[in-house]
Amino acid sequence: MERLADEFEGRVVVARVDTLAQPALADRFHIRVVPTIVYFAGGEVVDAAEGALPYEALRKRAEALVAEHAAAAKEAFPDEAPPDEITADETTPPDSGHEAEAPAEERPSE
Repeated sequence: MERLADEFEGRVVVARVDTLAQPALADRFHIRVVPTIVYFAGGEVVDAAEGALPYEALRKRAEALVAEHAAAAKEAFPDEAPPDEITADETTPPDSGHEAEAPAEERPSE
């Protein structure tokens, strides 16, 4: 995932979530298999893939989604610069060492 983040820096945000520590996020996005890749554009889920995938498959899908959503944004907003960022969010097991903090609305109150 770090390689994907480096290659798409500035166009894609890559984040990992520990689904055991953040079960509300797993439920919210119907995560049942680890790893699961969830792709977002404009804050909405646009694609997902379950299971371990080779880097090239991840890269091709990210490239296609970036192009697709940039073209759609350009068509919808022809006078504005289209957003060129899409998020690939990988849920990972807790021993990965790369857990992301849940959004504030998903964190338990203290």
